[in-house]
Amino acid sequence: MFAKIVALLPLLLVLGCGGAKNPLHRQPVSGKVLFDGKPVVLGTIQFSSISGPSEQIFSGGLIKEGTYQLPRAGGLPPGEYRVSISSSPPPTPTPTDPAEAMKAAEKPVTYKELIPEKYNLKSELKIEIKKETASVVDFDLKP
Repeated sequence: MFAKIVALLPLLLVLGCGGAKNPLHRQPVSGKVLFDGKPVVLGTIQFSSISGPSEQIFSGGLIKEGTYQLPRAGGLPPGEYRVSISSSPPPTPTPTDPAEAMKAAEKPVTYKELIPEKYNLKSELKIEIKKETASVVDFDLKP
């Protein structure tokens, strides 16, 4: 039994020490997203680095009921970021009748973006993340 514990000790040390490291100094980021004064019900928010660490940084998450949250593990290192925000209407529920479900499955799925291009494909949004501070960044998007 003692030999098994001794054999596992190096693995436990590696696993135990790995969780606390944050070499990029990632910071948690959260906030609210409004479009035309109303919370974005469901969408995505993406961040891509403009400046900061030597490698390109991408992160993002879901927007639910007008809020988003990136924990430290998926957060952003200090620097400047371009922000892209997208939202589409909720999908049409699948019919419970098998014949109707088959008909619905044959129809092509179309994606309708509810947020203007200037906030996603051609985003003009930029933010700056500071070192050692949790960031609250709200977005009030206009049509």
